[in-house]
Amino acid sequence: MIQYSIRALKKQSETPGRNFIVLGDKEVDYDPNFQLYLICKLANPKFPPAIFAKSLIINFTVTLKGLEEQLLSVLVAFERKELEEKRESLVKETSRNKQLLKDLENSLLHELAYSRGNILDNVELVKTLEDTKTKASQVFEELQLAQVTSQEIEKLRNSYRGGSAIGAIYFFVLYDLAAINPMYQYSLSAYLRVFHFALSRSKPDPNPERRIKLFLEKLTFSVYVYGCTGIFEKHKLLFAFQLSLRLAQHEETIRQSELEFFLKGSVMVKKTLEYCPFPWLPTENWENIRFLAGGVL
Repeated sequence: MIQYSIRALKKQSETPGRNFIVLGDKEVDYDPNFQLYLICKLANPKFPPAIFAKSLIINFTVTLKGLEEQLLSVLVAFERKELEEKRESLVKETSRNKQLLKDLENSLLHELAYSRGNILDNVELVKTLEDTKTKASQVFEELQLAQVTSQEIEKLRNSYRGGSAIGAIYFFVLYDLAAINPMYQYSLSAYLRVFHFALSRSKPDPNPERRIKLFLEKLTFSVYVYGCTGIFEKHKLLFAFQLSLRLAQHEETIRQSELEFFLKGSVMVKKTLEYCPFPWLPTENWENIRFLAGGVL
């Protein structure tokens, strides 16, 4: 990697108005409107404070909640296409109305700021104020109606949220496999194809709850097969365990304290005075068993 250091922003005296920066040993003309964009594939890059002070860091990494919303749109568009289209149209309409309301407010303030003399004597200004008030009232009513409609749509969409929530969890299980081996890389676009495949191959049902159940059965199997295709045999059991564990955490059938104890035991276990009756069992494991027998977790 070739690294250049920008030493200074200078202005030549013999050429007024010319700006340049020094890259290595060369002078390069500099435009104040110039912007440089650098893309990093690291999920959570660590830069020195000087970089953060001189640049704008934007994290485009997908989040669990963001992916859940994205998959929900995909799921609803597949099951209830007209509902998703209505929601998108409503979002655009709401955005236009909010912008129109802001424009009306700015126009009104502009007219008031540049009016001369008594406002009541200015017939044209009074008419403008009345028209603005009427339009603003209509737009405000449309926004209120859109809010009610949006709540009704969200209520219908939430009946499919269970599928998108678990779908997002499955993607991050695949994504986290890179911590085991850097070769295990899974893109979101490829995962969306698996998601669509499970939607198209699962059995349809008019009841959303039963439909989501059938879809998740197909999705779980498809994700497992897809994940096992690209990992070593020794990691397949760990992958299956991760899928089951994250699903149990989502359904709250396993507590975090239980999981931590399972992974690393309890560092706060008091030494027991009771003699271990099994010579083959390490003392640390015996103390953990006694700790579990006490029903602390």
